[in-house]
Amino acid sequence: MIDEFLNDLRFGLRTLLKNRGFALLAILTLGLGIGANTAIFSVIYGVLLKPLPYTDSDRLVLIRQSAPLIGRADAGVSIKEYFTYRDQASEFEALVEFHQMNFDLLKRGEPDRVNTGAVWYTDLRANYTIHNYQFYVGVDNVFNRLPPLGLTGAGAGSGIYSDIGRFFYAGAVLTFK
Repeated sequence: MIDEFLNDLRFGLRTLLKNRGFALLAILTLGLGIGANTAIFSVIYGVLLKPLPYTDSDRLVLIRQSAPLIGRADAGVSIKEYFTYRDQASEFEALVEFHQMNFDLLKRGEPDRVNTGAVWYTDLRANYTIHNYQFYVGVDNVFNRLPPLGLTGAGAGSGIYSDIGRFFYAGAVLTFK
């Protein structure tokens, strides 16, 4: 069996040495094919398959909703809805909100569309359920971030940002069946 393999290898080398142009073309084609395949799968792994750099990244959830009355199948969640989800959805260990705002940057010539992130508030909540009792503790606005541009109190945008700052809480939910 090994002798047959060695004979085949010698025959292949002799054939390639006789036809050097064909050999060069075959080697270049294989090299380009292997290189392109490696590059494509490296990008696919880096973008689609590689786990996110977070602990338990397989447990992350993106909350979206549809708005059929305005014709949007994929709409974001408002800040008010985020607070509702955070307060009422005990299935989540923690919720973090992020949204972006679009601005038109005016300069000489055509305006540019700029996407920018808004302020992130990081909220943590831990739940422990035993039988019909659920106990929870949490911290809202862990890093004590200030609202942008002083948007607290009354006026436009006042319902979006909390003026409390960091807020600790604890509680229990009793379920009677």
